[in-house]
This record gives sequence, structure tokens and C-alpha cells, in this order.
Amino acid sequence: MNSNDTPPSPPSTPRLMNGSVRPSGVSWVADDEAIDATFVLLLRALEGQDLGAVACAWKELEAILVTHLDDEEQRVTPRIAAIQLRQALAILQEHRFLRGRLRELGKAIDGGRPCLVDARSFRDELRAHARHEADILRALPDEVASLARR
Repeated sequence: MNSNDTPPSPPSTPRLMNGSVRPSGVSWVADDEAIDATFVLLLRALEGQDLGAVACAWKELEAILVTHLDDEEQRVTPRIAAIQLRQALAILQEHRFLRGRLRELGKAIDGGRPCLVDARSFRDELRAHARHEADILRALPDEVASLARR
């Protein structure tokens, strides 16, 4: 995605702000759409060097992403671990990496030194992680994979 890309349509579910609880029935697909839409806002703000908009988009992205990762770790990863421990550990390792990147970028933004290249790289890392998780879930029994769709 670059600055000429059309932003994805807004998600059909409410955004998760300030660590708010995921409404019942909201899927990870909706989270992924909200994350992607918020990344569009963040990248545009970075391109325009609008630090206020950068901070706002970052706060929203951080809230959605932390809630999403927490939900995966509480509801799905333990079920995956019961069937495929190695895959569950891989997901948790990726989450630790993503949380570290989230902290690094947050510090740069809070310090008034946001970097467009770093934000794009983080978006790509998140997308790669989502593809990896989707591959893992496809290989598991439906009762485990369906947790991600709830």
C-alpha cells in the first residue's frame, strides 16, 4: 500500500479504543480491517508530517492491536497449544516481537520522531504475522479455527 492506494472501507464493527472490551460477535477479520484502515490514516499523517494526526492514529492503532493480541493469547493460543504446541509457541514469539515493535514506534511517535519507513515496515510485519496465523488455523480442527471467526 502506498499513498496512492485507496483506503479500505471502514470496518463494519465499532473500533476498539483505549483497551475497551471486544463486542461479542466481532471477528478477527474485522480487527484486521480496523488495523489496516487505521494504518492508512497513520501513514497519511506521517506523509503529511501532521504530528497531531500521527499521535491520534497511533493511539487508536495501539488500542486495537493490543486488544487483538490479548484476545488471541487468551482465547485461541491455549487451544492451539493443546494440539500443536510448537505452533502456539511460534505465535507467542511473534506477538512478543510485535509488542516490542509497537513499543519502539510508540516511543518514536511520543518523542516527536515518527518514521514513515518504520511504520510501513511494521505494517508489513503485522500482515506477515496475520498470514502465518491464518495458515496455522487452516491446519487445525474447525472448533479451534472457528474461535478466530467469533
